[in-house]
Amino acid sequence: MNNPYPLNIKSAEALLLSVICVRATSFCFSKACLATMSANALLGVRFTIAFFLLLVVFSGRIARGIRPADVAKGCCFGVLYYLVMLCESTGLKTESTATASFLENTAIVIVPLLSALLSRCLPSKRTMLFSLFALVG
Repeated sequence: MNNPYPLNIKSAEALLLSVICVRATSFCFSKACLATMSANALLGVRFTIAFFLLLVVFSGRIARGIRPADVAKGCCFGVLYYLVMLCESTGLKTESTATASFLENTAIVIVPLLSALLSRCLPSKRTMLFSLFALVG
């Protein structure tokens, strides 16, 4: 199957950088919004905006080939994602932005460790070095 969106390395890095920047600033905006609204209301607004944006972008491709099993799996993932985001928003409301961001971004360290445990081989020295940088930073 041909990839309809081929990316070269520079484009992929630019996309990743933009995602990181947007995600980092979203903590500040979420914290500001949580001062005036509940976590559920904030998630309702965010998920509604995301739904309509994705509907516009992918409207031609979404309806083709959807099976009931796909909808059920999507609902399960949606509920799990909602619960994770509710925990994040609640933590963000009660803690500083820096603390919430640090705790959430420890996945940078946890994912290579879990991968090493599951695959039963150590991560590369480079991965361990950058994981250490992430913890120290």
